[in-house]
Amino acid sequence: MSRKVIEGWQGLLLVVGITLGVFPLIQIGLGVGRGGLWRLALGDDAGALRWILPLATLIVTLAAIALLERRKRNT
Repeated sequence: MSRKVIEGWQGLLLVVGITLGVFPLIQIGLGVGRGGLWRLALGDDAGALRWILPLATLIVTLAAIALLERRKRNT
């Protein structure tokens, strides 16, 4: 993969991580009602999954960005 392609994937992963990870965690932290994709996927009674899944999404996307950065430096 070229550097431009890797940077494109990193940008896409950043948007996904912010949208599906950071924003829901901020909403939960502030006590604002959750909505969007996680509510659609999990329903109204999600329990601990309502914060575990956004956190896991954030961790996975950050790890993928770090791996792509490592590959970009070696290219």
